[in-house]
Amino acid sequence: PYAVGAGAVAAMLQHHDRKRVEELDGVVNVLRNLSWLDSLHDLIVEASFLPNLVALLVSSRTQTQEAAATVVADFSTRRHLLPHLVASGALPHIVQLLSRGNASLVERAMKTLSNMVCIPEAAKELQTSGRLDVIVPHMSMGSQNTQLSAVLAIGAIVAAVGERPRYLLNGAVERMAALIVAGQMRHDGLLYALGELCEDAGVSEALGGLDAPWAPARAWLVKSVQAAFSDLDLRQRCAFVMRRIAKVPKDNVKSALVASGAMSAAMDLLQQQEDSTLCADLSAMMYDLALCRPGLDIICNPDSVRVIVNLSNHTHEPTRACCHRLLGLVMARGGMDRIIQAGGEQAMCVIGML
Repeated sequence: PYAVGAGAVAAMLQHHDRKRVEELDGVVNVLRNLSWLDSLHDLIVEASFLPNLVALLVSSRTQTQEAAATVVADFSTRRHLLPHLVASGALPHIVQLLSRGNASLVERAMKTLSNMVCIPEAAKELQTSGRLDVIVPHMSMGSQNTQLSAVLAIGAIVAAVGERPRYLLNGAVERMAALIVAGQMRHDGLLYALGELCEDAGVSEALGGLDAPWAPARAWLVKSVQAAFSDLDLRQRCAFVMRRIAKVPKDNVKSALVASGAMSAAMDLLQQQEDSTLCADLSAMMYDLALCRPGLDIICNPDSVRVIVNLSNHTHEPTRACCHRLLGLVMARGGMDRIIQAGGEQAMCVIGML
């Protein structure tokens, strides 16, 4: 820190001999040792050294490559500096590093790429270069850090430029489902990417499949959304994906989610939770699932009718509205007596005014 404050590093960045390999190696090693400093990365930009640093990513010397990759990876965690990294032409070099056999280099390159594609310019550049598929193999090899960075990169890419069907066809979505079931990786990153991907109806339909890894992944979502160990963030992420599956207008997909226990889980949770985001997804999912025969059978069960009548007084207005619509389905099936027995006269009045 004192060296940076005294201007020693700035002087080194500005006045070193860029034609001497040994001197350049010395500079990048100093940067690696100080890479944890926020002020260092601002200095790299101010001294116009970033293009030189990026060029070292394709150095013929492995040690130099590794040092440069370390600094660039740390640089990429400073979001306000990412436009400078993109403008320096770093993306093609980062992608090139992904094909190296050096696991350490690949891990740093994938970390950098996952950070870079968080800004649309980088995601669009990767799309334009035709290299969107280069990430997918790294979801199945290398360290867990590499795999997680690959997952996060795909989530950021589809959020910025779309291409969701591509990642269903090339196996990325299936791999994410398998990783969720394996339980060896941070679930928040996986669910973030899966949530972005399932905005595509084709991806949501695939998640309703009966074979592995789809069925086990669906069971994991239902279990996790209601598990005692789950925090609000995990419940919200699971409910978000489940709602997208329930929206698929195919009875076999809806029935598969019902068979996984999603309807019962939603009713149980809605009696305990008041978070507006979570309740909106759960109640909407319940209504969508009630449009298939197995879901409607559950809704028309006397015990379920009592729960729905109680939920029609929920503090969350969209949840109340969904419950009135659900009771309307029960009435259409001849279940008016069950609603009255559950104390739902007021709810019936509301339904009559709709």
